[in-house]
Amino acid sequence: MTITKATVANQIAAYLPHELTLAQLVDWAESAWMEGEFSLNFGF
Repeated sequence: MTITKATVANQIAAYLPHELTLAQLVDWAESAWMEGEFSLNFGF
């Protein structure tokens, strides 16, 4: 699974209205960091 800016934004957007708990967000971030492939297209 490739992690993009949109993927991260969607997770944060789900956290802000309490659709995800902080623990769920952290678990996702840790899993994404360990297992995911990050898109290096930063768009700068």
